[in-house]
Amino acid sequence: MMLKLSINSYVTATEMSEFWEIISDEHGIDPTGAYHGDSELQLERINVYYNEASGGNYVPALHPGV
Repeated sequence: MMLKLSINSYVTATEMSEFWEIISDEHGIDPTGAYHGDSELQLERINVYYNEASGGNYVPALHPGV
């Protein structure tokens, strides 16, 4: 499966999965969406890539900010 990013740019589902894995690790978010980080800096701009869901967990934002 390929996701269209722009007219001439595509990313595979595997690449997108790897992207979210890296972003999650950098922000201390585990696969269930729970925060297990060790620095307030990890949460400072978390809303760029995540939305806070019920129970304090985080889910990827549909349209990450740049």
